[in-house]
Amino acid sequence: MKKVTKRLAVLIMVCVLAFAMTACGEVDMNKIKGDWTISTINGKSVAEYAAEIGVEEWQAQKNYTVTDKTFTIKIAGGQSEDCPIEVMRDGFNFTLAGATVGCAYDEKADTLSYAVKVGDVESKFVLKKGTSSLEGSAEAQPAEGGEQPAEGGEEGAEE
Repeated sequence: MKKVTKRLAVLIMVCVLAFAMTACGEVDMNKIKGDWTISTINGKSVAEYAAEIGVEEWQAQKNYTVTDKTFTIKIAGGQSEDCPIEVMRDGFNFTLAGATVGCAYDEKADTLSYAVKVGDVESKFVLKKGTSSLEGSAEAQPAEGGEQPAEGGEEGAEE
């Protein structure tokens, strides 16, 4: 009887460990990979946040791309930063300017969220799938000393 009890106890422990290991696995990156854009910053829309800090909306907007290895942050002017990632149980960590930042995935809401702190100010970003226009950005403006396209230029030309 003791032998049966010990074997049963070992079997139960193995099952519990197997379940625990499955529950602690990594997030499914197939649900996260792709394009993302800002939904809110500190609980406000991008337009509200931009007005609060005194900038144009396009200056506060960012787009993001997630792959298996990188989290790319795209800002106005066509500038981007590729941040290496480490996949975690509830999202991933990315490294930006030497700092590690946690980015959590909320499967139910289908959102990503992360917070960054600059000085005493912390900003929380919530991302939704898709991209936003970065129009009005430096990308759409001529470079300093650059030429503006002539009216009816390439965009308006007919073939």
